[in-house]
Amino acid sequence: MAVEDGLICAYALDGQGGGREVGWPEIQGWRAGDGLLWAHLDRTGRESRRWLREDAGLDPVLAAGLLAEDVRPRELPVDAALLVALRGVNLNPGADPEDMVAVRIWLEQTRVVILRHRRLIAINDLREALAGAPPARRRAQARAFWGVTVLLLLLAGIEVVVLRRLGWI
Repeated sequence: MAVEDGLICAYALDGQGGGREVGWPEIQGWRAGDGLLWAHLDRTGRESRRWLREDAGLDPVLAAGLLAEDVRPRELPVDAALLVALRGVNLNPGADPEDMVAVRIWLEQTRVVILRHRRLIAINDLREALAGAPPARRRAQARAFWGVTVLLLLLAGIEVVVLRRLGWI
């Protein structure tokens, strides 16, 4: 994958703590009945921007919100989905922790799209777990990842009813 295409990683998750890595053809051909898709994109990548605007099936206003340069932390329930913008401490080597890393997340029941520009260490940890851990450990790590994700969303003020509507709790 070329860096300019914006695809950092994507997985078709199996619901058992594992998954297989997929590329743009699988992302572009994905449908809700295909299972859970997790796509992690660089919001500045040419192909990720094009896909969000043209092929992801998102309202243009939502796509623009996900791709915006500056974004404040917020959440926006949209039908049976959720747009979340968060900022986190920058833990990248040599970085100033006060220089926050912005993350935009689009959550649907069977699709999670995470966008960032600067690297997130936590995502690399999850990728390594999906790639190399034994199945039992992958299941435990996946449960922990989704549990922490739900907890962060709750702490960010996301209403429990929204997470229930998504089927996440």
